[in-house]
Amino acid sequence: SWSLEVATHGWSYDDFKSFSRDEQISELDKAKSKIKQVTGVTNISTFIPPYHSFNEHTLSVLPVTEYKILSSHVSHELRPYKTSGQSLYHFPSGAATINKKADTTVPTEETWAQIQTQMDFDGFSVVVLNALSYAKNGNDIVNIAKIGHLLALLELIEKKWLLIVHHFGHSCRIYPTTYRYSHKHSYRNSH
Repeated sequence: SWSLEVATHGWSYDDFKSFSRDEQISELDKAKSKIKQVTGVTNISTFIPPYHSFNEHTLSVLPVTEYKILSSHVSHELRPYKTSGQSLYHFPSGAATINKKADTTVPTEETWAQIQTQMDFDGFSVVVLNALSYAKNGNDIVNIAKIGHLLALLELIEKKWLLIVHHFGHSCRIYPTTYRYSHKHSYRNSH
């Protein structure tokens, strides 16, 4: 089962810790406005901070700017992650398909192990994807070998009966299919 969710990554791809509260609001509003202008998507509620970096200002301005989900890296946030009754939810990433430092594809088995680890700890997994990482030399020509690794991972996830919720161009959240993610950002048991 698939669904698409557009997320913002900031306007200028700068460290959000370097911005004042008002600057963060401006960055978030400009990013959301541009996505709406270009794609027509109006329900943008997820923010993925550049460099996985955020601070108290970020946490206070996200609800004000109508963001409902913050997704950074697990090392930046404290467990457990609350799944209901919050004005802002944290779904951090715990797996990746690309090693950004080496610009190499992470083997499918390694990404799968990362997914399983986060599923065991959190009951969900967020996998970082980067569309340009699946292109040849960072341009718009698809790298078929890298796409093959991604397809193998997606097939493995589907075989394990997991639900995938895509974030446009950056990451996806993965849940056991016994749970469904509602529009109010809380879990519901589907049995």
